[in-house]
Amino acid sequence: MAALSPLYVHFGSEAALALSENNRVIEGAYLETGSDFSAVVVRFVCNEVSRSGTVGNALTAQSEIIVAHLNRETEEFVDFQGDPALTASAPKYAMLARILFSIAHVIGPFPDLNRAPTGSALH
Repeated sequence: MAALSPLYVHFGSEAALALSENNRVIEGAYLETGSDFSAVVVRFVCNEVSRSGTVGNALTAQSEIIVAHLNRETEEFVDFQGDPALTASAPKYAMLARILFSIAHVIGPFPDLNRAPTGSALH
């Protein structure tokens, strides 16, 4: 399995990942891995801009807003950085659920090497 170069995953406004500041919505994320698939860098971005907004506002909204490091073994964010006003209001559990779902479809499930078989399929 090859490392992921930045891969964009679009959630859409339907995912309802709203930030309280400026009524912004996280619409997607860039996923990136190295050779270790248990660690994923997630760069959440916001594309929600009011129709009356300026080009500058659109460029700001499309920029990286929150960077999180995900540990796939524990299925938790181990680092969550960005503008404090945004990270404080971020729906972290909903963001985590959306990312784990996306990663499972893009990279595949993370192998649980500690799990022992519970029974035999032979009769």
